[in-house]
Amino acid sequence: LILSQDACTLDVTKVTKPSATDNCAAVSVRLDSVFRIEEGLPWGVPTQQLTALDCDSFLIRWVAQDACHEQLKNDTLTQIILIEDHTKPSAVCVDLINLSLGNNGNRLHYQAIDGGSYDACGIEKYEVSRDEINWDSVVAFSCEDAHKPVKVYLRVTDQKGNHNTCWMTVKVEDKIAPICSDLPDIT
Repeated sequence: LILSQDACTLDVTKVTKPSATDNCAAVSVRLDSVFRIEEGLPWGVPTQQLTALDCDSFLIRWVAQDACHEQLKNDTLTQIILIEDHTKPSAVCVDLINLSLGNNGNRLHYQAIDGGSYDACGIEKYEVSRDEINWDSVVAFSCEDAHKPVKVYLRVTDQKGNHNTCWMTVKVEDKIAPICSDLPDIT
């Protein structure tokens, strides 16, 4: 099952029940138990967590019952479901940043570029780049960047490895006046 775009969990109590038939009476089907599968072993999921299963593999046990006979008859069906998050996070960049250079250039942190990126399951990593190849938490600027627009990319990655990118422009300014050193006297 693939989670919807705005969901991070699945309510297994709302999953469509299997159908069951009987030649004697009406059959009721109920969710009996849910197990998380980890390293090939089933681990019971507490009832209070059934409405918020996260991305993982689960074994669901359904029980079909009828009351036609003097004793209660039932049948058990197991179903394996895999809950996946395939939705990319929403990457949101600010429009434009004016950045002043210092004596040693300047750096811009991803937080200055992020304009409110989000994901229903949470963002695990923010990275910035000038070339979409070399990613880090900051990008550096130097005198070579002065007085020209520089495109900067923001990549956000969610907890399941889905990622998305946006870009914005940085206007790099050099506002430091040049300093002349004293010249020697000429005689």
